[in-house]
Amino acid sequence: MDLSAQRLQGHIPLVLHRGDPRTVLGIGFGTGQTFGAQLLYPIRRLDVVEISPEVVELALTYFGQHPDGFRSDPRARVIIDDGRSFVRLTHDHYDVISLEMPPHAEAGVVHFYTREFYALARERLAPDGVLAQWLPIYNVTPEETRGIVRTFLAEFPESALWYNGANLLLLGFKGTFELSLRGVRERLQHPGIATDLAVSHLGGPNELLADPKYFVAGFLMGPVGLAALAKGGPIYTDNRPALEFTWRGFPEWGPERVYRLILANMAAIRPHVEAFSPYLRDGPAEVAPEIAGIRERYLRRLQAVAIDGLGSVAWSRGRVADALELYRQALALSPDFAQAHVNLASLLQRMGRLDAAGAEYSEAIRLEPRHAEAYYGLGTLGERRERPAEALRAYHRAVEIKGDFRLALARIAALRPRGQSLDSAER
Repeated sequence: MDLSAQRLQGHIPLVLHRGDPRTVLGIGFGTGQTFGAQLLYPIRRLDVVEISPEVVELALTYFGQHPDGFRSDPRARVIIDDGRSFVRLTHDHYDVISLEMPPHAEAGVVHFYTREFYALARERLAPDGVLAQWLPIYNVTPEETRGIVRTFLAEFPESALWYNGANLLLLGFKGTFELSLRGVRERLQHPGIATDLAVSHLGGPNELLADPKYFVAGFLMGPVGLAALAKGGPIYTDNRPALEFTWRGFPEWGPERVYRLILANMAAIRPHVEAFSPYLRDGPAEVAPEIAGIRERYLRRLQAVAIDGLGSVAWSRGRVADALELYRQALALSPDFAQAHVNLASLLQRMGRLDAAGAEYSEAIRLEPRHAEAYYGLGTLGERRERPAEALRAYHRAVEIKGDFRLALARIAALRPRGQSLDSAER
């Protein structure tokens, strides 16, 4: 479960809001990460509507620090109710509405993807308000993507599509959509927000979303690109919620289906990616090429993630040559993709190509110095080469990075000299 993507969904609409957002409505509590992130902002009220009290309790119990504010923050309120009914009946207006719904294949969820719902949500937005909704391209076909976007645009002609890994984000603006580099920079300077955004779509320690360039590089397209993407798509309505049924039409199931859907959607989206300049309200024009370059790396990384995933599927099915080729294709697209280097190293090690495997593990660590799996791989390689001291050092480093890394802990226990504690085993 990608909790950082859920947190980012909370940040994006608040950072991009043109005014001074003070009230937020969330529909669907999920893991609570989205709304915990929103409590980092100087908002006055956060209402989250969730139909199941058990979901709220599970999130508060098991999903770490971000939902904790709901237990103590007086600005936060959980309302046990049907989300759509609440939007229809409330008289309140909100600066931001964030949708944290389950996958659209779940019963009833498609009614949060219809034109009638978007019209209700627009009525509940304050002037310059923003509606944020997932567009999970790992779980919809390109035709469904076109339909979702076309339906969204029918009520929110001023919209944008934002990068968030495979969980793209549709943003509907009640006012005019525009990008303010100055406004983004000011919001990201808040210490709590900057700390929470110390994550990267690319994995590098110097490529964090707390940097305005890396944040704004998430912009994929505005109203013009979205209209082109949506052309020919259906409009989903309460009376014709076809989205509830069409999701079954994609042939593959399981992980392979996920990766192929990502690639199919990326092929549909890429031709409509837009330049930043038509939407920039302020900021030096000379930074636009650098930001566009970062965005291109984001897009190539997402394609590489899908191809790398297909490589792992091929390996699991015994198609070693196919897996090797797919891992190399992923790295050709995104050479700084540390996890793909680790996966390729594991396969090369299994094939007995130990020197090549070691080089790939080392490259992964160079790219991401805190990549625990890469150190674990070096440990297994040390054992394969009958170098126990080398293996122990690598396993210990993996545990320093990831304290609950059970596989590494088990290997340390197996390799340490008899009678010696884990802490004193040779590093």
